Amino acid sequence: MSLPHLLDVDVEDVAPTIPYLRADASRMNAAAALIAQEGRRLNVGVAWTGAPGNTHNARRSLPLGALAPLFALEDVRLFSLKRDGEVFEAEDAAWLPRLAQLPMRDDFDNLAALVASLDVIVSVDTSLAHLAGALGKPLLVPLAFVPDWRWLTHRADSPWYPTARLFRQRAAGDWSGPVDELAQALRERLDGR
Repeated sequence: MSLPHLLDVDVEDVAPTIPYLRADASRMNAAAALIAQEGRRLNVGVAWTGAPGNTHNARRSLPLGALAPLFALEDVRLFSLKRDGEVFEAEDAAWLPRLAQLPMRDDFDNLAALVASLDVIVSVDTSLAHLAGALGKPLLVPLAFVPDWRWLTHRADSPWYPTARLFRQRAAGDWSGPVDELAQALRERLDGR
């Protein structure tokens, strides 16, 4: 962690060339065909929770029901980016019929194709957020009151991922502000189309 200090590298020196990852073209074609069957004007991939074994998962995750303002948006289709085989919580059941679940979520190659084929990604602090950022996709990240250090503080953007917008909790555990801001950002994207 002291390497940036030793090399005298500052955040302003970070200028990644995005995208620096690319999805496989044939997998993207398959993903795009699946999305077209389910899709709407704006197709949004969502990850509201990360790996259950992560020690910070409870803090960085939100209940699927907290995304109700996103589900309420007309012309928006939400696609689950939870990995195949991951368990949904009992309280998620009411929202599952309104959430498209595509079969290509089983590995990172397929997941990259899905991400690249969607219009926008909404993801809590997971590997998926970093994958979307590396692919250069528009990325909206709701962050916990005290996020991982890589998201820095007091910023609405990320030096690592120029296509990312950050939405921060103003009080620990309160996702209402960030989710309302996410919904507004998606409305703006719809209006801009």
